Amino acid sequence: VRGPIESNWQREAESLQLDVTIPPNTSAMIFLPQTDIRQITENSRCVDSIQEIELVRRLPEVVLKVGSGKYHFLISKVSD
Repeated sequence: VRGPIESNWQREAESLQLDVTIPPNTSAMIFLPQTDIRQITENSRCVDSIQEIELVRRLPEVVLKVGSGKYHFLISKVSD
């Protein structure tokens, strides 16, 4: 890995915002506290409609595989 891997999150009521930066020529697995893929967006687009984001698993949490770049995820209806 050449470059910083960054993440920042913020919880508000029942939602979670997650910002992730993945360095060039790298991929990452992102674990999200949600089982319903329809409750997860990246830059206001549902993640299941984004070709560059691969759904790896739905249970017991959603796991996404992403390539290099900056991502802004919003996870709705997050429970404790």
